Amino acid sequence: MTRFSFPLIMLPLLLPACVVMPADPFMAAQQSLKDGDLLDTLLYLDQVPPNHSRYADARSIAQAVERRMRTAHKLMGRGMALRAEWRDEEAIDLFEQSLSVWARVSGASEMILATEHRMSALQPADEEDYGSSEDIGIAGTMPIGFPVPGPNPEPGPGAVIEPRVEEPMLQSEAGTAPDVKARTRVALDLLQRGQLERALDLLEGLHAELPSHSEVAESLVRVLNQRALLHYGQGDLELALNDWTRVLRLDAKHEQARGFLIAAQAELKSLRR
Repeated sequence: MTRFSFPLIMLPLLLPACVVMPADPFMAAQQSLKDGDLLDTLLYLDQVPPNHSRYADARSIAQAVERRMRTAHKLMGRGMALRAEWRDEEAIDLFEQSLSVWARVSGASEMILATEHRMSALQPADEEDYGSSEDIGIAGTMPIGFPVPGPNPEPGPGAVIEPRVEEPMLQSEAGTAPDVKARTRVALDLLQRGQLERALDLLEGLHAELPSHSEVAESLVRVLNQRALLHYGQGDLELALNDWTRVLRLDAKHEQARGFLIAAQAELKSLRR
């Protein structure tokens, strides 16, 4: 007989303590957000310590993710209410909007399918085709009806976009690299200390001087996206749309901005119904 007998019933209680936490929870959160898993994103963001270099970004993203999840559930609730009133097409539109905000929101796909079943069953058949089961089908899920911005996306509803002035390449650009790096670093330090608007002013001035400088553009994208996340988390949808539109003009492949822009468009559309 062994000296110590461990009750097997206690094993499941200890398993969560054995889970290995990611070395960098912020990077894990970024990957989860890219994969569309908002819940895991939020869990990872809440593990980012205050001394992390991206802590401010983590808090902004967490606030925006929470709002995105609430928006998806709100759209689901409104869709269910419309479905109860037999306003099926409008209900499906809201279910689809919910999926565009959060692709993994619970029940949306199932409710679209159920509602389409009901619409198909209630639709009268033509007399000559009556009784033919082959002619009565279920409509497939339509693609989400939101414009996805490309290199030159259309501004969101109510967004005020300043005209972009193309400036010629400065001849001295090649010789200003050290100064540009120093000024960019100052801007990012300001961002880290919470002085977002000052950081943005500095980077916008730099970008106006050197529009083709990749490091300046990347830093400007980061600060604009940060401000957009803050606007969205606070419910300022039009301001958020404006900033994300600018982000996508600078970086058409910015997946985080694209996803949140679609979420903000969906919420704004639902508020104006």
